[in-house]
Amino acid sequence: MPVITHPERLTWIDKEHYGWLVDAARQGAWLQVTAGAITGRFGDRAQYWGQRMLAEGMVHLLATDAHGVERRPPLLAEGREEAAKWVGTEEADRLVDARPRGIIDNSDPTDLQPPPVLMGKNSSRIRPAWPKRWLARMFPLGQSGQPEETDRYG
Repeated sequence: MPVITHPERLTWIDKEHYGWLVDAARQGAWLQVTAGAITGRFGDRAQYWGQRMLAEGMVHLLATDAHGVERRPPLLAEGREEAAKWVGTEEADRLVDARPRGIIDNSDPTDLQPPPVLMGKNSSRIRPAWPKRWLARMFPLGQSGQPEETDRYG
């Protein structure tokens, strides 16, 4: 099973190329978002894309990008809490426990519940638990209180 790690931090991700990640996920690749990205530790751009992928129900795994306890500490719990705001607690638990455990146990990926947008037609759909001000996150306003004229991330 191919896993695309920290897609939210790819330098080429923008509105035009985002669809490539969506297509890859629909064709079976798993998307692994970095916990620190959705909490803002990697900047606004990575946070925007990570939260967008969560909100759209495409993320399979949430992991740390821990390279040490000082430079990039393994703060998975804070990422899981932020993810729960976007996808609910049950899906957040699958992001950090059920699916990673399935990889370690060498489970067949089809035996693991997929992210919300990738569920089959006969599966019950999970609605994202939108956090407060989600519209403001998706459509940032300029200083005048009007929508910005250019897309910050595309």
